[in-house]
Amino acid sequence: MENQAEKRARMLVEQWLVAHPERVGNRRRKPEDFLNWKLAAIRSVREGNPYDVGDILRRLATQAEGSAMED
Repeated sequence: MENQAEKRARMLVEQWLVAHPERVGNRRRKPEDFLNWKLAAIRSVREGNPYDVGDILRRLATQAEGSAMED
């Protein structure tokens, strides 16, 4: 069963993705990669400072986009 912190983190990640459709495009094209990115983002948001959610997700997106050059 998902606890409140997990639900909140999942909601914040989903909201951020909707608000930033141009981000992590390389992951969005590959369902498995996108799911892995979302799970990592949810974990990072859940474990991080709640006031830094935007920064956390921007950093993760930038890392994912940078690794697209390796694909």
